[in-house]
This record gives sequence, C-alpha cells and structure tokens, in this order.
Amino acid sequence: HRPAHARARGARGMTQRAASDTTASPASVHRPTKGEEAPRPGAGEGAAEAPKSPQSDLPGSPASRALDVESFPRFARFLQATERYAALSGCRFRLATFEGEPRNSAGNVDPSWSEARPSAALVVQEYREQLLAGDAPLLEELERASRLVMVESVRNSMVATLRKLELWPPPSAPPGVEADDCAYEDTTAPLEVIAQRMYNDEQRRHGGRSPSEGGHHRRATTASFIVDFASEIGMRLPEVPEFHQAMLGEFTQTADAWERDCFEARCGFGGPRGEEGEHSSASGSGFAGAVWRMAWGAPAGDGAAQDGDGPPPVSEAAATAAA
Repeated sequence: HRPAHARARGARGMTQRAASDTTASPASVHRPTKGEEAPRPGAGEGAAEAPKSPQSDLPGSPASRALDVESFPRFARFLQATERYAALSGCRFRLATFEGEPRNSAGNVDPSWSEARPSAALVVQEYREQLLAGDAPLLEELERASRLVMVESVRNSMVATLRKLELWPPPSAPPGVEADDCAYEDTTAPLEVIAQRMYNDEQRRHGGRSPSEGGHHRRATTASFIVDFASEIGMRLPEVPEFHQAMLGEFTQTADAWERDCFEARCGFGGPRGEEGEHSSASGSGFAGAVWRMAWGAPAGDGAAQDGDGPPPVSEAAATAAA
C-alpha cells in the first residue's frame, strides 16, 4: 500500500484529469459557428457534408441547456440530436425510447418529442454503430466520460454518508482547515476534516451558485448521459479502479468509527452491530454500502438525494462499472 499522502496526491491528479480531459482545447478542436454543422465522428477533409440536425439550433445559451456539448466534441452531433430528449428525460438515456413510439408518463404519445425523434434516432444509430465498430476517437472520449462519472460517483457516495451523519454541510470548520483546503481524497484524516475539505471543494466548484447552475454539474451530467448510452448499447465499461475501491473502503471505516464513537459518547456503551458482528452505520454495510452509494448516490432506503444540494446524479451505468 502506498502512504496516505501519496494516495491523496494521486487522487487529486485523477480528479483534475477527469475534469480537464472533458474540456476541449480551443487550439485542438474546431468549434462550429452558428449554422455550421459539427464534424461527424471520424470524418476527415473531403467527407460528404452531413444533414443538419434539427436539434442543433435549440434556443437558449449553452449554459441554459441540459447537456454540455462543448466539453465532448466527438459526441457533439449525438448530444445535439438528443438535447430535447435529455431535457424531457432528466438527462437519462434509454435506447427503447428511440426504438418505439415515444410516450409520456401517462402513456400517451408525446407530441413534444414525436416530431424530433425520427431524425434523432438516425444519429443515435450512427453513433451506436461507430462505437460498436471500435471508433478510436469516440472510445477515447467515452473513456474520459467514464472517468468523470467515476470521480463523481465517489464524491456522491461520500457526500451521502456525510449528510446521513449530519456533517453536510459541516457544522463548523475544524481548526487548521483553511477555506482553500480541498484535499478530501486523504481519507486517513479525521471525518470532520474530510467533510470540511469536501465542502470547500463544493464551494470552489460552484462559486456560491447552486450545484445545478454550475458548469461542472452540466459536464458531469453530460458524461453520465454518454455513459448511459454506451451501457444501453452493450459497450463494456471500465471497472472501478483499485484506488477508488481502497479510498471508499477507508472512508467507510472512518465513518463507521466516527458514528460508533458518537453512539458510545451518548449512551455509554458500544453501538449496534449487524448479524455478523460488523458495525451497522449510516454509511451502509461496509464496502458493499459504499459501492451502493457510488452507483446510486445514496444508501438503500435513503431518499436523501435532496434537490439542489449535492453532487449531480450518477447514471445506472455506474452500477455496471462497479459490478
């Protein structure tokens, strides 16, 4: 095992790469102007011009849209074509929607999506074929999206546990933790310190705005939408890195110990234990509980994914990766 400080540095590097990899460099990626079609994946100079997607000129500024097209240029046409669908579905992708007649929650044909679905379905099928055929640029960007989803899954898990333990937001800043200290990846630190560092990171991300208004939220939500799509068409997704497994396991143990100490301080005897003698905490049953939260955003039975207060939702595809 690497020393704790080395693991923390590695985690910060992975988190920074996940965020930066999804943002295209202006010098390396051509950004289409208004009315100009984004390049088809894998298309080079001289390729036939693709028909323009009816979703490419959706009203509103990029910041007001559900998906962050600019951060995933290889998936630009796919995201533009499915923008309206994403807004209607809560940024969740279901392949069956494009293979049958679209209906709303009441079971009626949805006119707001019926007109746009046929053209969007063609783009979905095109990207499906190219991914399954092993298109290298698309696979590279899918890997970036998967990495970002994994980082957000870990944060989502940790925030759900802290909220359950009433440490989110932290009641007060522990001594020695400055406002710019965001090294929450060091899970060897006391739980109150981890909570404050993670809250500092949350504030840095959103700059005082609600999470749903921040650019990082849109980027992570778009990454989750892309990973959903890849999972639906049968793509094999990356496995949970060993580092993230170790980080979640260590954090869960820290949370278990913190809750047990609080219980003993209040009641004067040891806290409750499960059937096999393992401490049963708010964070779930050991590492299994951590994996549940990583995939779904909250412990089983905890409907605590509170509106506008926490990381963005993570797709079901994270469950596939965790498995």
